[in-house]
Amino acid sequence: MAKKELKIVLVSFFLLLHPACKTTPTYSQKNIEQIIERLCEKEFNLEANAWLVENTLWVYVPFGKILDRTGKPKDSFSENTRRIFLALQRTFLNMNNPPKFYCFVLSDIKDKGIDVYRIGSVRDLIKLRMNLISLEEFNQRMVFLSFENKEALGDKQGKHIARYNITLGDFIGYLAQQKLKNIFSSYSEETKVERINSYYQKGELGIRFDIGKEKKKQNISALFLKAKEVVKEYLEIYNRPDEIVEIKIRDNSGNESIFTQASLFN
Repeated sequence: MAKKELKIVLVSFFLLLHPACKTTPTYSQKNIEQIIERLCEKEFNLEANAWLVENTLWVYVPFGKILDRTGKPKDSFSENTRRIFLALQRTFLNMNNPPKFYCFVLSDIKDKGIDVYRIGSVRDLIKLRMNLISLEEFNQRMVFLSFENKEALGDKQGKHIARYNITLGDFIGYLAQQKLKNIFSSYSEETKVERINSYYQKGELGIRFDIGKEKKKQNISALFLKAKEVVKEYLEIYNRPDEIVEIKIRDNSGNESIFTQASLFN
């Protein structure tokens, strides 16, 4: 997606997501891009570009300046993010066969060049609206990424965004990676975890730890155990999908653990 990740925290806006949706005719995937673009423009005065890539809806919104003078997201940024969620929510609730995932990107195209990604499950967004999951559960199932990316500057059409179909394996990997980063960031000096990456390909879900040279050997087993717990958590949430056949956890020193789903849950 982009190279340099930013350490910025956004103000939570999900509490504002529950206004009642209007009753509208059933939408179709065939014109979902036009529906999203029209809703953003006519109801929220937002310039948006949307693309359906197999089972993933991508939405790109060029933004002015995301951060204020203190380095925090501007109020207008959080409000526009909420509006995009409302447009997505309304559209998905009125479709017989909505896509499986969505990813929307708001970009600072005028100041620093920043891409802010939100990746989520369409089913989770619908469950939130129907009060089938809590706000806390929904937040735990949302992937947040932000990057400094100079290619965003001046890009009103989202040409610099690499769009692709997000699979359930990809999504679970992103969620596990994000949670592990949050867990280990609080005591990274002890474990010396420099990077955590995930991947999914041909049925294999992988988690890789890049650990500093000064790592303590006794911490390796703790890292792997925590990774197992987090992966199991998300596999359970998404009903242990059959497409994920093998789980591989490894570090950059050659330590490796490989599990099938059956062995992981035993």
